[in-house]
Amino acid sequence: SSGKTNNVVLRLSADSCVVSSEASGKEVLYELMRAGSTRVLESVQPPLQVVLGNSPAVTVEYNGTLFDQSRFITNGVARFALGAAARQ
Repeated sequence: SSGKTNNVVLRLSADSCVVSSEASGKEVLYELMRAGSTRVLESVQPPLQVVLGNSPAVTVEYNGTLFDQSRFITNGVARFALGAAARQ
């Protein structure tokens, strides 16, 4: 393998439900996260499916790069995949 680890950092400015699962379907996070909290998910298996219940309150970093979730938001809820292979 390339030895590259896939890390996700979630930072919350307000409470939000956060659900995340790996490509295998294994849930890695399912909880109501509180305002001001930070969560680091290390060595996740992409693509990582993420659902943010109060997406404007959540800042998402993937491998050190800020992820722009704005185009995935519907009624305040964002659903997206991190580390998905580029569509051909």
